[in-house]
Amino acid sequence: MVALSVLVVSAIIAAVSAIPAAVDPVITKIDPEGLRYGYIRDDEGNPHLVDSWLKASDLRNMARYNPDVDNEYHLYTRSNPLVSQPLVQGNNALLAASHFDPSKRTIILIHGFLGNILSGFNTVLVPAFILAGDVNVIVVDWGAGAHLGFNGISSGRSVGRFIDWLNQASGANVENYHILGYSVGAHQAGIVGRSLLGRPSYLT
Repeated sequence: MVALSVLVVSAIIAAVSAIPAAVDPVITKIDPEGLRYGYIRDDEGNPHLVDSWLKASDLRNMARYNPDVDNEYHLYTRSNPLVSQPLVQGNNALLAASHFDPSKRTIILIHGFLGNILSGFNTVLVPAFILAGDVNVIVVDWGAGAHLGFNGISSGRSVGRFIDWLNQASGANVENYHILGYSVGAHQAGIVGRSLLGRPSYLT
């Protein structure tokens, strides 16, 4: 009887071991009725095949990305139209030494999927806004997380915290803001708008 029990247990273990383990299990299907794979264009218009289902590896990648640390903010004005000045949340001395003028309109630019500060979205719009008016233009570089669309949520909330700090530290008015995003950055712009202490004039 004992030998039979050992044989049965051994058979069960062998059967379970033969089942291939999920290398990257799916956590949730964002759109159960939709296609799993689709193409998303980056800031330069190049298509990339992406998996729209949330997997365990996505959660690991999301945990590695900390937008409060990884996001970078670059200020451009008519006084520095070509070379940006970095702004760091909580660093009031750096803000005071910059050309940021709280009395002027502020444009926030948020690039899209796989983008960064050098994306065409930024290189075209920064000079266009500065040429059109005497404004502050702040480019949000969330390139450290832009390889995964899900990171747009945490990044958007982080950008909102940055803007709230900027306004409190400088006296700028959130109603004097225009927040623009491209691709996933456009979704992020909406998240920024919802997370702010006030409401910006424009979201694009």
